[in-house]
Amino acid sequence: MHYASFTSETPLDHLQRLLDELRRGGFELCSLSLAPDGGAAAPAAAIRVGFAPAGPVACHTLLERLARLPGVRELDGGLPRLPESGGFA
Repeated sequence: MHYASFTSETPLDHLQRLLDELRRGGFELCSLSLAPDGGAAAPAAAIRVGFAPAGPVACHTLLERLARLPGVRELDGGLPRLPESGGFA
C-alpha cells in the first residue's frame, strides 16, 4: 500500500480533489484520515490517505498531481519505510 500525506488550510476542498484524483487514476482507497493540525500558524488540517495502484496511473504521478494543487503543503508519500533493522516486529 502506498500513502500520501499533506497539510491544507482548505481541507474539504483538497479532500474532494484527492478523492477525485484517486478515482480518475484507478486507485483503490485503503485508508483515509483528516485531523486538525495544531502546529500550523493558520487553521489547517493534516490529510493522510493509503491507496493501492489498480489502474493506469503510476503512484508517483498521483503525488505529482497533488503537489501541483494550490495550498497543499508538506506533501510526503510513496511506500511506507521499513524499520532500519530490516526486520518485522
